[in-house]
Amino acid sequence: MDIQDFNTLKASIEDSKIKLNRAEGVKEQLFTTLKTQYGFDTIEQAQAKIKEIDSIVNSDKEKKEALLTELNSVVDWSRL
Repeated sequence: MDIQDFNTLKASIEDSKIKLNRAEGVKEQLFTTLKTQYGFDTIEQAQAKIKEIDSIVNSDKEKKEALLTELNSVVDWSRL
């Protein structure tokens, strides 16, 4: 390894440190947003809430489909 290789490696390490610091800052901002806007302390809490909401949405879709099926069996749409 010569001086040029060493300087290139050193610059690469410094660049990586800067990128790591930025990523850590973004992570902190995201966790702050997660807490302040949604009231979650952890990603796991947010994921659990997403699963709960998905379950509710799926249940509502099933209810909607059942109601549409019932409506279609009662209404003769060709007369409208």
